Amino acid sequence: MLTGSDAFVNHFLSVVNYRYSAIYGPTLTDQYVQWWTDRAAGKRLSPDFTCLLLRICAYSVQYLTPALRKMIEFELACDSQALTDRFATAAEQLSQSFEASNTTIERVQEQFLKGAWLKSESKIVESWHALGCTIREAQELGMS
Repeated sequence: MLTGSDAFVNHFLSVVNYRYSAIYGPTLTDQYVQWWTDRAAGKRLSPDFTCLLLRICAYSVQYLTPALRKMIEFELACDSQALTDRFATAAEQLSQSFEASNTTIERVQEQFLKGAWLKSESKIVESWHALGCTIREAQELGMS
């Protein structure tokens, strides 16, 4: 049985990720399976990956097919705009708790998806600022 997050992650990997190819699907899938395994075992969850997962969900909701949108809105009793906003707000709250000295690839990815999400929300200036943060985070990892 698929969970709501499964539907969002699957939609992201099969449709949305192709917009920018920001995330390598097999790695994300492995991390996602591990995240659920850790959650089921009551282990501490990676905040970086949890934040990335929230960004993936927020961004995926913006590009739902009509059929998937109808199903999600019915099952969650929430319209898609409110849902994408909730995911984005939760991701932002979690992201603000991260220390600048602990950069990870997941943080770079979630910052990129934040910028992409903001762009899709027509928040262009905010999107540019998020992309600037993404570049700085990537430089911290030596990715430039």
